[in-house]
Amino acid sequence: MDLNSLKNVSMDDLKNIDPAMVKEYLRRRPDILINVAIIVVGLFFCLNSSSGPKQEIQGTRSLITEGEKKKDLLDKLKVIEKKRDDIKKNFHKIGNTDLLTSLVSGLALKNGIDITTFSPWQKNDSTYYYTDSMQLELTAARYKNLGEFIKALEKTEYTVLVDRMSCTPVNYDQGRDSKGAEPYIRATVSLRTITLHNE
Repeated sequence: MDLNSLKNVSMDDLKNIDPAMVKEYLRRRPDILINVAIIVVGLFFCLNSSSGPKQEIQGTRSLITEGEKKKDLLDKLKVIEKKRDDIKKNFHKIGNTDLLTSLVSGLALKNGIDITTFSPWQKNDSTYYYTDSMQLELTAARYKNLGEFIKALEKTEYTVLVDRMSCTPVNYDQGRDSKGAEPYIRATVSLRTITLHNE
């Protein structure tokens, strides 16, 4: 059969094919059916065998992607743990409230502050740390003295936080009062210390 003659076959020629004649032809030439069957089976195996490696490659890629995500998370966890360890290393606890009371009194005296009242220390416990808090009533000649006192408190090696502070000027409008007392600042200061558990 000349393959070039297939170029001249049109759709009308294909429509005019007699199925009975094709059936008779295939009955006389069973080798054609066998060849077609072999080609179909071969194509089936080729397609299935090529999809297996593709699936393996896709599975490997997803495992690599998942592994990279886990590695990124581990790297972030290491950074967080290092920061936590640095904080714990540089975190100085007071140890007891008597020490803090002495520290506050010394800084007040050094900065020209008169403490009129110390409230008792109150301890509050939480999961990772506990706090000791207290309130001071104090007086100062000037706002500058108060600022230097607060600054000195927060600069100590211990973790002392100033939670709240309220100030009231006394006799600032009138100057000296009738008894000759100078104007001053009255202040209420709330302090808090933090101590980490398992230190």
